[in-house]
Amino acid sequence: MTGIVAWAVTNSRLVYAMIAATLLIGFLAFTSIPREADPDIQFPFVNITVIHPGISPEDAERLLVRPMETQLRTIEGLKKITATTVLGVANIGLEFDVNFDSEKAIRQVREKVDMAKTDLPEDTREPIVQEASTALNPSLTIVLSGEIPDRLLFKLAERLEEKLEALPTVLSADVSGTRDDLLEIVIDPAKLQSYGVSLGEFFQAVTRNNQLVPAGSLDTGQGRFAVKVPGLIETRDDVLSLPIKQSEGRVVTLGDVADIRRTFVDPDRFARFNGKPSVSLEVVKRSGTNMMETIEAAKATVEKDLPSWPPGVTVTYTQDQSVWVERTIHSLTQAVVLAVVLVMIVVVAALGIRSGLLVGFAIPTSFILGIAFLWFSGMTLNSMVMFSLILSVGMLVDGAIIVVEFADRKMAEGMPPREAYLIAGTRMFWPVVSSAAATIAAFLPMLLWPGIAGKFMSYFPVTLIAVLTASTLVAMIFLPVIGGRFGRHPPGGEEALKAVAASEQGNIGEIPGVTGAYARFIARRVRKPGRIILGAIGVLFGVYFIFIGNNNGAEFFVDSDPEFVNVLVSARGNLSAAEKRDLTVEVERRVLTVPGLKGVYTVTGITGGGFQQLPEDSIGIINIEFLPYAQRKPGKAIVEDLRTAIGDVPGLKVEVREVRNGPVQGKDIDVELRSDEPEALNATLLKLRAFMVAQPGLVDVEDSRPLPGIEWAVKVDRARAGEYGASVTDVGAVVQLVTTGVKVGEYRPNDATREVDIRVRFPLDQRSLGALSELRVPTNQGMVPITNFITVTPQPQVNKVVRVDGKRVLRVLANAAPGALPTAEVAKIRQWVAGAGLDPRVEVKFRGSDEQEAESMAFLMVAAIGTMMLIGTIMLLQFNSYWHMTIVLSAVIFSTVGVLLGILIMGQKFSIIMSGTGVVALAGIIVNNNIVFVDTFQHLRRQGMDVYEAATRTAAQRFRPVLLTKVTAIAGLLPMMLAFEVDFAKQAVHIGGPDAAPWVPMATAIVWGLLFASLLTLMVTPCMLALPQAMREHGRLVRLLRWAKARVFGAKTGHPSPAE
Repeated sequence: MTGIVAWAVTNSRLVYAMIAATLLIGFLAFTSIPREADPDIQFPFVNITVIHPGISPEDAERLLVRPMETQLRTIEGLKKITATTVLGVANIGLEFDVNFDSEKAIRQVREKVDMAKTDLPEDTREPIVQEASTALNPSLTIVLSGEIPDRLLFKLAERLEEKLEALPTVLSADVSGTRDDLLEIVIDPAKLQSYGVSLGEFFQAVTRNNQLVPAGSLDTGQGRFAVKVPGLIETRDDVLSLPIKQSEGRVVTLGDVADIRRTFVDPDRFARFNGKPSVSLEVVKRSGTNMMETIEAAKATVEKDLPSWPPGVTVTYTQDQSVWVERTIHSLTQAVVLAVVLVMIVVVAALGIRSGLLVGFAIPTSFILGIAFLWFSGMTLNSMVMFSLILSVGMLVDGAIIVVEFADRKMAEGMPPREAYLIAGTRMFWPVVSSAAATIAAFLPMLLWPGIAGKFMSYFPVTLIAVLTASTLVAMIFLPVIGGRFGRHPPGGEEALKAVAASEQGNIGEIPGVTGAYARFIARRVRKPGRIILGAIGVLFGVYFIFIGNNNGAEFFVDSDPEFVNVLVSARGNLSAAEKRDLTVEVERRVLTVPGLKGVYTVTGITGGGFQQLPEDSIGIINIEFLPYAQRKPGKAIVEDLRTAIGDVPGLKVEVREVRNGPVQGKDIDVELRSDEPEALNATLLKLRAFMVAQPGLVDVEDSRPLPGIEWAVKVDRARAGEYGASVTDVGAVVQLVTTGVKVGEYRPNDATREVDIRVRFPLDQRSLGALSELRVPTNQGMVPITNFITVTPQPQVNKVVRVDGKRVLRVLANAAPGALPTAEVAKIRQWVAGAGLDPRVEVKFRGSDEQEAESMAFLMVAAIGTMMLIGTIMLLQFNSYWHMTIVLSAVIFSTVGVLLGILIMGQKFSIIMSGTGVVALAGIIVNNNIVFVDTFQHLRRQGMDVYEAATRTAAQRFRPVLLTKVTAIAGLLPMMLAFEVDFAKQAVHIGGPDAAPWVPMATAIVWGLLFASLLTLMVTPCMLALPQAMREHGRLVRLLRWAKARVFGAKTGHPSPAE
């Protein structure tokens, strides 16, 4: 394998061509790769929506959900079925294994839905199957507002929707805040009775005169002619003139007995922006397209259309992901530049300008190769990729530093550059390759991280593996060629030559500077290594005990300063849509008085539950976007201002909820109760809720019980109705005249983009509860009062039914109070559940962040063990010694000292995702020190040097490269750990900004781990290399081990042969 270095040096022109091609392809990849803020995760969820207007939640469970569940249970790879039914709608969520084949899953779901459709009621609409993905989140929200007529505002939005969806990179532009068109026929019951028109005749007049009649064609033998019978309603006037019957010598039309008007469906939701009525368009980009280009094209389309709009229309862009993406990528790009600058300062200061530039050549080349790999793999450039590049800056120069430093030593001995770099590449080939392999081995297990968190973090190991592989290629192939051409003898002349000679074969005492002092210190300590080793072990356990008693707790993801918050407005009772709007607007007015807000988008009439885990009694949600960080005070302070402003609204429950970073949303604590017994389920929930409300560490406690309310049940006495020749269908049709109206057909006017319903209703003053008792039903005995065979009674309302895997489910949710830890509160709840004697028929499960946290923590433990095993295997292959493998792996153990101390000193919480990932990543970084130490030690031993001298000279020779590689890694991450950002373009400095906050825990873990592990390694590793020889010479421990072995096995043992 080492022959590849000689091949590269021999074929230098081919290597130069490869470098040029690499730079060209990399530049093309960097300019073409799609950019986004967060990774485009394929969520393992498929959602099925089944709409049946007017169906109750209980009937939807029985008639819509159960037939679907029967078919869907047989789908391969399905983990969980969650069904939610509300008035008129059943929503079924399917959760698959996170590594599912999305195309196969969608195909199977559609097949099962088609099979289940035959068992659904006749009036049920076509089920809608949707796949969840971050790519389906809106990239831009366009808000149209102004004091203009609703119909005009709706038309502008629909026209803009068509133009936006015509863009090739736009998947959809969904309109919110509009209402569907409706042709409303308001009948006058008195006129119907005076003309003797029954409801059946009235309905049939519309239905029979609104049909497409395919009359075919006529072949006369002398030609062929199409025959058309126009029978569709096209305008309002067509409906007015429809004949119903002939009465007293004249034709009675619909216009004689009804008022027909073009209007909108009764509103159930209202949308507002910054205090004004609005309509919004949510622009969703196509998967794999460039978000920045998509948003620019959408804005250009709006600006082009804007001059043709009437005055008074205001266009506002909100939730603009391009701003977030551009700012995030810009911030992280500046962080990469700062890391490169700091690393280059360290390298140039240590190696000189020419050697430093040769090392620096590895940085852009490795970056370009890594980004090209991501581009060819169909991945995107996002925040995880950018942070991976920051982390890799200090690591990818390790191999280059080792090669260049060794070549400098050879050139100091008088060797020409070409030969020096050839020998350096050949001699350091296996140390560099094994170090890179060990680092990559640390990240390989992270590719198997389960769950959504694993998908979110997968870009991290993929990017690092790609860049580190590229850096190894650069160090072993490109660098020996370029170094042989541009390398020069290092400055220092005779003094440098003496220093090199002293470390190689001469007197240790003649080595000058810090290296000499370090070498002399190690020369004294390696003969009695036990003190250093025992001292390091004492420090290790001491830090562990201090951390256990004084840590700040743990969190799943980083709790950073918010930039978006949601204000959730809740109220109870049978509120109308207008009442919900007015109550939410009262909260909105108070919100608008708080400074630091950029946009306030309000939606009323929402329902509870869903992905955002909204309270069951939600009546409105206010989405708030803050001003840029530099133009406002910290987000946490604004959140407190919001709580103060809206905390005392009478009759309402108002919650301010921050939009969190990371893969898990919703509340901190989510306890799920399952059972087939509704009574046991409710009783258990009441006990659990009472306990959680009593806990001072919990706030915003809520549950998913059906809301208290009233519904009116119209019960038909079928036998009594049969005496009049009436049926349940007749009664239902008459009742609908008082509610939403009877749909008698559809038509498509020229100015509409979709079919418009035609509905028949009573006048507004006759649409009330009292009108139910005054209704009359057409029968064979004439118009009969409906009260002859029905009873109208109030009963408790069931507004929602939730099922998981065929069982009824209720949930209790809460947030941790300020200063309280979610993990500690969950532990209290678990302990209470275990001893509370709850009904055994009820199953209790902890969901949300606790479930993800337990899963991720378990994986990180397995990943750490797997990493150690992979690195150990590589070390055995290279060194063929268990003891030397143990020396290499000991660096991982000692690095945890720095991690825990860093978390304590910085006052941070242990982030399961970010700090845990940093610990696993640190394992692959820190072992490089010991690999170089052990490799040099074995090389010197093969030359016949004794153990103590070999350990001392190893320390002297490898002190500078080992220290330099770790200082560069620390320098690259230090600004990120301190949340220190430098904007070179604007010549500005930011400290503590929101862009850097998510990465602080990971950077802290790696920086402090490297710092302490490097210091301990420089002291402990030479002593551990000398320990077997010291044990043989002093003999005490050997005799003790021999005695213990004899006592155990009852036989004498020979002299042990400790590993070198």
